[in-house]
Amino acid sequence: MSARVNLLPRDGRERTGAGGGRVLALLLVLVVIAGLALATFWQRGVLQDAEDELADARAELSAAQAEVAALSEFEDLRQLLEETDNLLVGAMADEVTLAGLLQDIALVTPPQGAFTSMSINFTEDGAGNVGTFSGNAEALASHAPGVERFLLQLERSAGFRNVYPGSSTIDEDDIATFSVTVQLGPEYRTDRYSDGLPEGIR
Repeated sequence: MSARVNLLPRDGRERTGAGGGRVLALLLVLVVIAGLALATFWQRGVLQDAEDELADARAELSAAQAEVAALSEFEDLRQLLEETDNLLVGAMADEVTLAGLLQDIALVTPPQGAFTSMSINFTEDGAGNVGTFSGNAEALASHAPGVERFLLQLERSAGFRNVYPGSSTIDEDDIATFSVTVQLGPEYRTDRYSDGLPEGIR
């Protein structure tokens, strides 16, 4: 039979137990401090990355603003060109074709007659007509059927409105000399600028 005898005084045993608790508490504090240090280091890394991204974004924004500033003069030119185009379209919207009118006059002039003089005035009258054409003409075969046939030919043109005969005389050779006035319809508008300026003018 054996017996164990503790020869250490009681207060020494308590100090030993208290020292172990202090060591454990110290280790726990060190672990917490290490964890906080690691978390702080990680947060600093994240913050640095964010600052780097912000700096890159600011650099890109500055570059973009510089490009916009460099292009602003071209935007001013584009606006000026657009305003000029609109001005030209407004000015040319009522353009009429003199060549088309002369072609129609040539087509409806009968072989037995001819214009000796003519006057063309492109002024709108508020009723849709774009102007007037007046002229002096000669027709063979007297008033009938010479002048009559001449006037009927003029009325065949789609763009001629209200063919008004004027004074008429006949010479010794039975040639009738007369005047005529014709209103010109909207058919003589070119409408080339209804959709803006043609590309060839730009």
